[in-house]
Amino acid sequence: MKIPLTCFRLTIYFVQKSQLLKLQIKNKVFVYDCIRCTSLNYYSDSIIVANKTQGEVSIWNHKTFTLKSKIKTQLDQIYCFCVFDLYLVIGDAVGTIDVWHIKANALSHKEEKAHSSLVYAMSSISNFIISGSSDKLIKVWDFYNQFKMVFTLEEHKNNVYNFTSRNHFLISVSDDSTFKVWNSRDKFSLSKDVNNKECFVICICSNDNLIIGGSYDKFVKIWDFDNDFTLIKKFVAHSSSVNGICSYSRFIYSGGSDSIIHIWDIKNNFELITSVVMPIVSEVNRLVLKANSLVISAQSNSTVNIFEISGENLKIAKELDNYNGLKRTVI
Repeated sequence: MKIPLTCFRLTIYFVQKSQLLKLQIKNKVFVYDCIRCTSLNYYSDSIIVANKTQGEVSIWNHKTFTLKSKIKTQLDQIYCFCVFDLYLVIGDAVGTIDVWHIKANALSHKEEKAHSSLVYAMSSISNFIISGSSDKLIKVWDFYNQFKMVFTLEEHKNNVYNFTSRNHFLISVSDDSTFKVWNSRDKFSLSKDVNNKECFVICICSNDNLIIGGSYDKFVKIWDFDNDFTLIKKFVAHSSSVNGICSYSRFIYSGGSDSIIHIWDIKNNFELITSVVMPIVSEVNRLVLKANSLVISAQSNSTVNIFEISGENLKIAKELDNYNGLKRTVI
């Protein structure tokens, strides 16, 4: 059943602090009503959004903001996915991993007991798919060898929440207050074990030699990958938990439970450039950077906001009437 989106006028105000960047809301996609979006990413010209409770993945055209297709899985709550080649690799609440061909909208492979419990994180490096779970394990799957599990990494002592990578190194974060660096060219041997005693990192990304993490304690922290993972900067970024982080060029984008996205300047001692308040008050759950031109934000009120990066400054206001006729979908 489809219910038209109520027409209303919305004004978004931004605070301008410099002329370095223009971030302008481009459009808004209503994904599901009262159902939390748990994961998002992009593929080709599409934005992919996973629905936690319905076991569905929606694929939207990022230029027209129209719904292209839906993948209807039989999974028990989707918690994470990654895009690999032409495929979507999805993890659920009971440890199952599905592999779907995106264009064919067909299930290619199912791993029933990939983990013994919830799959929190999914990523890829080289020809490998990497999964992390509340069973404390990281598993490495050879995608082109019948999705064979080739390595199990057991060094984390608690839930494995997220991954990023730099070159051939995989970086994993866990609520055991550590993140670990694995060498994919040496059978995923443990290359570095970094202790983050103050608070565990829940979101992470990389930018050149920098590893950037956001945590529950409101901080953004930056480590120098090439200098023995030295912590070079930490600062209070939000008034509550930092849930999403991404970076492009000289900028870091952080999103928090305070319903704000902040933009920080790497080249100017991580100075705050500007802040973007979400149109509707709700937690920012995820941030994804697409093609270095869009910042995509998933929020706890089940919406996805798309922002366009261009120009040299930041426009102060933008008005939207009814989101160009887009509809809210209720399943």
